Amino acid sequence: MSIVGSFIEAAQADRPVYICDIRDAFQREGTRAFHIHARLYDDSVRRYALRVPACDGAAEARFVEEYLTAMLYNMLSSLGAKAIAVYVDSGDAPLLGFACRLNDIFQTDVPIAERRGYGKCLNVNQRTLASLTGGEVRFAFSVADAADEPEEAPAPAAPAGKPVFASLPERAKRGLLMGMDVGGTDVKVAASVDGRLCVYKEYDWDPASLPTVERLIAPLMLLTRLTRAAACLVAEGLGEHVPGRPLNGPRPTRACGRRRRPWSA
Repeated sequence: MSIVGSFIEAAQADRPVYICDIRDAFQREGTRAFHIHARLYDDSVRRYALRVPACDGAAEARFVEEYLTAMLYNMLSSLGAKAIAVYVDSGDAPLLGFACRLNDIFQTDVPIAERRGYGKCLNVNQRTLASLTGGEVRFAFSVADAADEPEEAPAPAAPAGKPVFASLPERAKRGLLMGMDVGGTDVKVAASVDGRLCVYKEYDWDPASLPTVERLIAPLMLLTRLTRAAACLVAEGLGEHVPGRPLNGPRPTRACGRRRRPWSA
């Protein structure tokens, strides 16, 4: 029995089949190259010289394709990538055909909300690329002959684009911005007006004790409205009316609640 057939038999018998065991066996006995060059967010290239064995029949071919798809899924989920180049023997029609279907399998051209299955791992990757490159880089697979695999990965032909993070400080200089950090033991809220942090408060809470989702959401909505109201008072020059410590003023003489911090600048 072939090595692929032995894994299929184990799976059909409901015995565990681990991807690490498949990888080790395929790397040891495989004769067909499937080399992956993953260009990471910092433009470095990580290479994976995978090998797979010859297949006897459609079932074994499907198993090998599922293995390679799962390996790519794990790479994208754990590392992310700007692009992945796959190098295979152009004379290996089944493996070449599979490589050419990768953009369809991972749904690279499908909107985020419509992706299913393996395509979902690209959603976070796409959002990360949008943040890092301002939307100028979009992930895709490319396929080339193994004979053309470069010794050194070439540099990108075009610049990666200006990260949107660089524009955030300037964008925050105008308007009212609010942030909320929802944790398992406390909730922190903060707001800025025209680039100046003017409201910050931390509340203890115990979300695990709340019996319904409505009870979970209600205090967060209340804190949102309260923070917005406090920031609007500051924006109108009425910061002294914010409950708790006045803006840049002394601490209040009366506690505002259990371990609650007063409003502060």
